[in-house]
Amino acid sequence: SVFYAARDWGIAQQPGQLPQTVEHACSGTQAWEKSIKPGHGSGVYAQNACANGTFISRLLFGPVGLRVEPEQLSAARQVHGQTLTWTRGLAMIERP
Repeated sequence: SVFYAARDWGIAQQPGQLPQTVEHACSGTQAWEKSIKPGHGSGVYAQNACANGTFISRLLFGPVGLRVEPEQLSAARQVHGQTLTWTRGLAMIERP
């Protein structure tokens, strides 16, 4: 789910940018207009992009979540040539 949330916002190569991206796009009076619309390179669940992005962002980076440092996170769409689904999704956290 991390990969797909990041992909919907166009930051799959930099999933650590998810908190700022979601905060900017999903808050304020113009949030709906700035959110992802189906058919613009996003997944079929584009209408859920703000909810999914917020959940993943808070889970990974929030004070009551995993507290991952953004630069430690990368997302993968395939592992050993196998495409991941949301049930097999993968987030890699590099620990020092």
